[in-house]
Amino acid sequence: MVKEFRVYTDDEFRTTAGVQLSTPAESVGFVFYNQRATYGFFESFLKAWPFCFYICGLILGALGGLFTGATALKDVGGTFTAISQVAEISSQGMNYFLMLLPMLAMNLALFNILPIPALDGAKCVFVLIEWIFRKPVPRKIENIIHTVGLFALLGLVLFFDIYHFFFAAKLLI
Repeated sequence: MVKEFRVYTDDEFRTTAGVQLSTPAESVGFVFYNQRATYGFFESFLKAWPFCFYICGLILGALGGLFTGATALKDVGGTFTAISQVAEISSQGMNYFLMLLPMLAMNLALFNILPIPALDGAKCVFVLIEWIFRKPVPRKIENIIHTVGLFALLGLVLFFDIYHFFFAAKLLI
C-alpha cells in the first residue's frame, strides 16, 4: 500500500476531513486514503517534488505572514514547541510521523538558507560580497556579525517558546 499525497484547497479539506480551520490563512492538513500503487525509485522521486514545493510554499507563506500579520504569533513556536509537536504526531502512528519528516526537513532547509547571520544563507551573502568586491570581509567583523546573529536567533527562538508556552497555558493572550 502506498499513501498518495494530494493537495487540497481549504474548502476540500474542510469537507473531506470534517474539520473547521481556525483562519482562512495558509493551512496544512493531511487526509489519508489508501491506494495501491507501485512506483519505481526514479518515478517515486519525481512524484515527491510537487509535494516538497507545495510545503516550501506554505512555509514561506507563513514566514511572510509574520511580517504582514496573516500569521499569528501563537501559531509560531521554537525548538521545544517543535519537539512537543513531533511527540504528539508520532504518538498517532508511524504514517503520521513519516509524513511529518519531509516537512521538518524542508523547514530546516529553508530557514538555513535565509540570509540571517549565523546561518548558511548569511555565509553565502559574505561569499557573494567577497566575489563582488574581490577582497574578503575582515574575519573579525564577520565573526562579530555571526555571533550577534546567533544570540539574536537564540533569543528569538526562546521568545517564541516562552510565548507559545504561556499562550498554550492561556496565561497570555
